[in-house]
Amino acid sequence: MKYRGNVYKSENNFLEVKETDIVGGKYRGCQWNHKLPRHVTQLRPKLGLQYRGVSYCSNPTMSNSVDSNINVAAISNETRKTIVCEKIHSVHLENMRRNLEKRIKAAQEENNETLLLMLKKESLELELV
Repeated sequence: MKYRGNVYKSENNFLEVKETDIVGGKYRGCQWNHKLPRHVTQLRPKLGLQYRGVSYCSNPTMSNSVDSNINVAAISNETRKTIVCEKIHSVHLENMRRNLEKRIKAAQEENNETLLLMLKKESLELELV
């Protein structure tokens, strides 16, 4: 191969490619299709991720082997919603209890008996939930 007077040794492409049905566009009036490698790596999601106490499944990782025998438990959207709602509710109650403990300590330091009575009633209501 020659380019601008320089001779280059052409390198063979060792990557096997196949033409797909995905239309890439038109060039000088002719339609061209995308070419993809034969052994495309499959994406598998990372499982068990959490952000601020909420589980999610995203950011797939690259995998060279395709495992067709993997059985992923199918969870309906309603089941996911109930699980997430229960988790959110428990985190919310925990935060409220922690905040109430701080308020009780502050009322005890100030010797505010009326506020302490109100906060004790509030803590009894939270225990019922």
